Amino acid sequence: EHLTKEGGVGKQKNPKFDELKLLKDHRRMNDADEESGNKGNDKDDMFMARLIAVLSDYGDDGFPVSLISRRWNQIWPDRPFPSECIIERTVRNGSGMMVLRKKVKLLKWLKWKCKGQVSFRNIEGDVLAFDITNRNKGE
Repeated sequence: EHLTKEGGVGKQKNPKFDELKLLKDHRRMNDADEESGNKGNDKDDMFMARLIAVLSDYGDDGFPVSLISRRWNQIWPDRPFPSECIIERTVRNGSGMMVLRKKVKLLKWLKWKCKGQVSFRNIEGDVLAFDITNRNKGE
């Protein structure tokens, strides 16, 4: 009923996402005291926390990589999932340092971005993402 009468939003709440909003608000309050010269890092603000929140909904079953951006945008419409997947690498050249940027597919970008926190497995033709931070806590 809420899908047709309330524009698909409804009044359901997941406490896990409320906690994430509290973290975000706390960080915003801390940053308000400082000068905002760090605008370049704003794109990555809370990226891993949000991704882990999406993946943890599915626990040990994993979450299809192809659906991550859709689920992300449903939960945080004001912070859309990155539309371009660009890997940046700093290399040394003859006169100093140089930043190389390469556009890649989503899976390769996620593997680069989430190294050590998310694992990926191909199961029955679908690539699934798994939150490995929870597994490490239990051991």
